[in-house]
Amino acid sequence: MKKYVKVEDSKRIPNNHPAIVDRETFEKAQKILRGKKINAHTNRRYPLKSKVFCGNCGYAMAYQENVYDECYFYCKHKIETGKNAGCFDDRLPEEFLNARVFTQLKSWMMLLETACGNIDEAEQKRWHGLRILNDEAEKLQAEFKALQSKKLELYENYSDGKIDKEDFATEKEKLSSEIDSIRAELNKLHEKESKLRKTRNQRKPELDSLMENVRLFENETRLTCTMADVFVEKVIVYDKWCMEINWKCEDLVEKALSEMMEVEEVLDEVVDERMVG
Repeated sequence: MKKYVKVEDSKRIPNNHPAIVDRETFEKAQKILRGKKINAHTNRRYPLKSKVFCGNCGYAMAYQENVYDECYFYCKHKIETGKNAGCFDDRLPEEFLNARVFTQLKSWMMLLETACGNIDEAEQKRWHGLRILNDEAEKLQAEFKALQSKKLELYENYSDGKIDKEDFATEKEKLSSEIDSIRAELNKLHEKESKLRKTRNQRKPELDSLMENVRLFENETRLTCTMADVFVEKVIVYDKWCMEINWKCEDLVEKALSEMMEVEEVLDEVVDERMVG
């Protein structure tokens, strides 16, 4: 029959059993284990630190670090409030989450690169469109001046008696109609030019800076702390397979894409596609 003995009443008998290892080896092993424990909990910096949040309660998910087993995130609020909290109630392995974020980040980097490339292309098309409108305006202005000269010549011929009143009135009405038509076309061109100039979409310095970071990390094969600091704002976890990632400068990229599409729409509207292509 076993009998419970209080700690204060127990006795320790040194060297009562043969040692498995000698004292020196034992002390070395303990020193190594203590060192690993201290370093793991005080010096290790993981990529998504303070960036992972529960999609239900909104609290930051706790991080469980293990020396010999996988590290993971979990909702501390769920543990504290019980099964009815509705929060993610499983362990989310750190490596799994890092891989998911890294895959999405690579896709986002490609989107950013596409946005920058399209912005440059749209700006080139815009300038090409402006040149086309300018060429058309110059042609119309030349025609306008020629018609005005004809109208002046018509007045002179009438004054000199070279043409009668009826012919003068007929020719004058025809020239005035052509002049008014060209004036209307010029006004349309000026409106198109003004609209196209307002869509000026130069690459912003912040976007160029972001692209420099993309190129800096384009050869990475896994999520690093630096990458997460530069690109990841927060990760909202609803369950293992459903999460939302908020990127830093996401609004800047979306605005760039939106402005690029606006330029394309205006170009389609004001300039013949065959002339821009």
